[in-house]
Amino acid sequence: NVFKEHKILELSVDNNDELDTWKASFLRAGVYPEREQRAEDSAIAAEVGPVDPHMERQVETINKLVSSYMQIVAKMTRDYIPKAIMYNIVQN
Repeated sequence: NVFKEHKILELSVDNNDELDTWKASFLRAGVYPEREQRAEDSAIAAEVGPVDPHMERQVETINKLVSSYMQIVAKMTRDYIPKAIMYNIVQN
């Protein structure tokens, strides 16, 4: 679930290995946790290691594409919800 202008992301995984993989991926993409403990962050950052410039550019591109996609989805949702509500009101 994404809340408050895409500032909170709820992630659901099957095991801790997948969780660590997702956290490391988000850190490489520039998404940092707000309320995490400092020791946990440094441990994950140490696992990530150095990133080459080509990988950083790819991550930036993906980040921009995901942001654009989420803006489009939010705009379409704001557009369609009132229409769907009015349609249901008229049909009933």
